[in-house]
Amino acid sequence: MKKVTQHSPLPWVQDGCVVEAFDAPFHHDIAATSKSAIWTSDESRAEANAKFIVKACNCHDELLAALKDLLNATSGNPKTPPTGFEAIRARAAIAKAEGE
Repeated sequence: MKKVTQHSPLPWVQDGCVVEAFDAPFHHDIAATSKSAIWTSDESRAEANAKFIVKACNCHDELLAALKDLLNATSGNPKTPPTGFEAIRARAAIAKAEGE
């Protein structure tokens, strides 16, 4: 089995409860959110989940780059990274976004 190392190209789009990607000339369904019986408005909850996935994935790289740039800009000296609670949170978020 071939190991996949790259996700489908962005941007992803929402079509109802389905998250889709387009990699010309192909069209890929990425995910389908489920309609759980515990919610009274199953369709709207599933569509909201699909919309959230699309928004989060499509802005992931840009937000990660902005956070790294902000940390670098506030350090003043690359050898002395910023400290404090906000810097710790920023580094933790970067590590989480990068799968560390």
